Amino acid sequence: MNLQDIKILETDFKFKYLVTSSDNTVFYCGVIMKDVLNSIKTGMTTSEIVDFINSKHKTEYDAIQIDTCRNVIQNKATINKSSFKPLIFLFNSEKMPIQKFSVLTNQYFFFSSFFVLLIINLFFVNSIEYTQLDGFEKLFKYTILFIILIMHEIGHSAIAKQYNIKTGKVGLGIYLFIPVFYINLNEIWRLKKEKRVLINLGGIYFQFISSIILITLYIISKSDIIGSLIKVNFIIAMINFNPFIKFDGYWVLADLINDKDLYSHSNKAIKSWLRLKFHQYSNIVTYYSIGRIAFWIYVIYISCVSTIKFLATLWN
Repeated sequence: MNLQDIKILETDFKFKYLVTSSDNTVFYCGVIMKDVLNSIKTGMTTSEIVDFINSKHKTEYDAIQIDTCRNVIQNKATINKSSFKPLIFLFNSEKMPIQKFSVLTNQYFFFSSFFVLLIINLFFVNSIEYTQLDGFEKLFKYTILFIILIMHEIGHSAIAKQYNIKTGKVGLGIYLFIPVFYINLNEIWRLKKEKRVLINLGGIYFQFISSIILITLYIISKSDIIGSLIKVNFIIAMINFNPFIKFDGYWVLADLINDKDLYSHSNKAIKSWLRLKFHQYSNIVTYYSIGRIAFWIYVIYISCVSTIKFLATLWN
């Protein structure tokens, strides 16, 4: 990590700052560390930093401690490190003219409307029959779906901007083996968990709003294309809501239980179980890890069954 590229941001937490860098490194620091980083950015020598810090904070740091601090920061792990690789940059969300609406930050309104939108989507998804589409209809469907998925990322940005959070790039990348859209939400860690939950749900919220438009059009037209879009959009929203993959639902759960490193804690638990070493973990980590194992067993089972059916179809 290049210390000259870092940004130091104020947070909702007393005496706690957020440090971000161009390589997506994200971590918290205290007041003294903040002053050390700012001193490094201004080009001060180690001895000058020692004198400045000791004079300002009435401490007795020496050059070795400051250099050690510098090395630790340069190798700092990220809060949101994952198996994600960005591929294509689409646009900068900061340039979008998103207005501030206080109603979007009202938790009672947000969760009430989120629940209502979810119920409406559930009702229509279950009532629409699956219909086979031709080539042109599929092309049209996926074009509209692309726009809806962009709306998902704009949803994150719209809620984040209510709290003056910069969101930056929107693009397309790969997470594990899945193509995904992404938006830079590193600055979200400046906020308390209640605000982060709203931002993390903002994408699904905007997908549900998009579905209401589609449902209205479907009621009017009874179009098979729109009906199929409603179903696919809902499935993608539910995948995003799944806490066992590091999508929106995971970050909501991690915030609610106050464990931003839930996934890594779960990885350690699962690896130890595979080695038949049953260490003591918290109930939350244990239940979450069992849920992850069950989820991936189910995914593997469905994938195998689908593959066998597909091969049988080709054989016949």
